[in-house]
Amino acid sequence: MGDCRFHAHSVYLTMRRLVEHVSFWVSFILFKVLINLTDTTPATPDIAVSGLWSQFLFILQAQLPYFAVYIPAVYAIFLLIDLYFNGRLKFLVALLLAVVVCAVTTPLLLVVNHTFILPMVYGRSDFEISFGIGSLLYYLFSFLAVAGIAGSVKLIRSQLKFKVLEQALLKEKADAELKFLKAQVSPHFLFNTLNNIYSLARKQSDKTAEAVLKLSNLLRFVLYEASQAHILLMDEIRLIESYIELEKLRYTNRLRIKFEYEVDDQSRKVSPLILTHFVENAFKHGAGESRFDIEIHIRIVLTQDVLTATFANSKGKAISNSNSDKIGLTNTRRQLEILYPGHDLTIHDNPDQFFVSLTIPLPK
Repeated sequence: MGDCRFHAHSVYLTMRRLVEHVSFWVSFILFKVLINLTDTTPATPDIAVSGLWSQFLFILQAQLPYFAVYIPAVYAIFLLIDLYFNGRLKFLVALLLAVVVCAVTTPLLLVVNHTFILPMVYGRSDFEISFGIGSLLYYLFSFLAVAGIAGSVKLIRSQLKFKVLEQALLKEKADAELKFLKAQVSPHFLFNTLNNIYSLARKQSDKTAEAVLKLSNLLRFVLYEASQAHILLMDEIRLIESYIELEKLRYTNRLRIKFEYEVDDQSRKVSPLILTHFVENAFKHGAGESRFDIEIHIRIVLTQDVLTATFANSKGKAISNSNSDKIGLTNTRRQLEILYPGHDLTIHDNPDQFFVSLTIPLPK
């Protein structure tokens, strides 16, 4: 089955390329006919051409024999260029072979003109084939012009194809990096929550069972929601509320927290955990590092497609200055760079306060 699909895809690509090439040459021939349509005076007074359609057919007959030479010669040049860029031909060899193609094509065009076009289209027979320098230069530059136009189209097409491929590769790289970051962040978030429950269990707190229940809700979110590309902003806010309730069980009376939010469009979505990690960070730099009473203020506002969030926590005398637990904040920064390149993130780590301000213009 896989081989059949691969073969079908190869046939499709081949047919597509064939159609593109045929379309280009048909368009180019018609272009050549149209630009010569005003010059309809035959080479001999014995032929009279009247009417726009008749003039069109007359010029078309005069141009087609040339393209029987132009087309294979142009593809021969393209082949030499491809072989050179693929490293299969050295530059001087490719250049020499290109000169040979031009040297063969130029007199061949002159022969086609004198053998087919003049006698069969214009009805002339009173001439002799002359390979004069003027005629050869005329047909040389004529071929170079055709090859140059075709080459320019090929170059533009290749550049566009390269840009599309580059964008696809960059997107694949960003998606892979984002999955890796999420794979790191979600366990980190859960491990910190487990640490909170562990602290309650060591104290033999009656609130341990309630904390385990709340953890199960968080675990369900991480397993089934956090793997999605986007979730509703309101679901993220509900997760934050659950996390705050879980932290309250741990810190009891010494924690004073204020959580506010205003959302003017509840259908808007965000990347999961993109705000929750800053909430977790506020607890880590606040209650988690101080023996004293801690105040945390969190405000989330969505107004006219702009999400603004501030996270502020007071800081007392730190218990520990360890820097080993920075993976959440570091990865969240990187996720913001990938998902929301137009965001603005400001962090102030002052002696008495840790403050984070985040602004994200949400796409439609």
